[in-house]
Amino acid sequence: MLKRILESKDAVISTLAVINAPVNHLSQEEWDVLQEACTILEPFEQVTVEISADSYVTASK
Repeated sequence: MLKRILESKDAVISTLAVINAPVNHLSQEEWDVLQEACTILEPFEQVTVEISADSYVTASK
């Protein structure tokens, strides 16, 4: 989810500005923290995907 919001950062900022949403906008420092969190969590995502793939039974001809 964090990865998706970072990929859509410009769209999120633009949309919030256009609709004048009553929410606090993230500062650049907060965006940087999100990026760091994604970088730190990336290995865990890779391991989770790998372990999950091991549990699928595949059949070949």
